Amino acid sequence: MISEFLVSTMKRPPVIPVEESFDKFVYQLGGKRVSDLLVDSANFQKNADYWFSTPRVILELKCFEKDLFNSEEDAERLVKLQNKWEKQGLTTGSDFIQFLFNVKPLPPECYRDMVSACRRTIESAIRKAKTQLIESRKISGLENAETLILLANDGNYFLQHPQMFSLICNLMATNFADAPISGIVYFTANMPA
Repeated sequence: MISEFLVSTMKRPPVIPVEESFDKFVYQLGGKRVSDLLVDSANFQKNADYWFSTPRVILELKCFEKDLFNSEEDAERLVKLQNKWEKQGLTTGSDFIQFLFNVKPLPPECYRDMVSACRRTIESAIRKAKTQLIESRKISGLENAETLILLANDGNYFLQHPQMFSLICNLMATNFADAPISGIVYFTANMPA
């Protein structure tokens, strides 16, 4: 009886459009899109998303919308990994099928290979954001502004939030410790936590 009630009353909330919602939020707080400052739209992709003149902050929003290892384009990458693991004697074809259907976990060595691929995706996003923040400081006249990267997980289900946060922290400590990035905010608007 209780489970029927819960199933009938619990519905997934509507999907929040992250970038559109953030635009509204930033404007409500007195911020602007960096594109509002640009005369030359050719440079738009090289710049961050938002800026505040008081306090002096520039923000770049990156949304992870793609679920790694769960799309057609990732099938080839998964096959290559499976072939590698099979050659190393770590898995069999049967083991891999069981992993795909969430019946059996991958050996730790295989999981590390997959996390490494995720790490490259996240690192690439942070590297691009860093460049955009630096360029935006130049064009905005806010050279001394604080810089903030906003990482929205909006569909990448491979890593749970604690693993994703840990991976981001590790990347910042090992690859971006000297970067002019004041901070990173990791959040999710649409994924259950």
